[in-house]
Amino acid sequence: YRCTSLTNVIFGHSVTSIGFSAFIYCGSLTRVTIPASVTRIGSQGFLGCTNLTNFTFLGNAPQLLFDFDAGFAQFQNVGAGARAYYYCGTTGWGTGYGGLPTVMLCPPQIAPGSAGVKPGGFGFTLTCLTNQTIVVEASANLANWQPIWTNTLPGASADFVDPDWLNHSNRFYRARAD
Repeated sequence: YRCTSLTNVIFGHSVTSIGFSAFIYCGSLTRVTIPASVTRIGSQGFLGCTNLTNFTFLGNAPQLLFDFDAGFAQFQNVGAGARAYYYCGTTGWGTGYGGLPTVMLCPPQIAPGSAGVKPGGFGFTLTCLTNQTIVVEASANLANWQPIWTNTLPGASADFVDPDWLNHSNRFYRARAD
């Protein structure tokens, strides 16, 4: 409550609710990750956290609790452009959550049978991408990874091609949502 120096919060997986005014006016917070164990968020839970723009939910949409004086004001006056991010396979989400626009995150996947030599290099098709920034990383030893391609993709799939693949004796790839 009104902790202006609080920059980060890590919720334990035994936390089941975020209480009324729990983080009100914590202006230095920029992002929070809410575990799947949280099933309720009290009114004014994050009110006035003016730099808080990223709410990542690891589970189903928590119930937003109403207060007779404050109403539903869990995310009122948070940072400009704030979003509620949630993972595919969870429930209770719509186009908005507590006044925040929502964004569904799905881990990128390589389409079965799509990897191989393509025109321009070695490549593959990535799926489950809509509205996510995707980073493809490469490694020669599975220990040291370097990003080699970053793209924000509006569609559900994209073809990735590495024109530099022949310049490496070993080349491993992985894709992640950023």
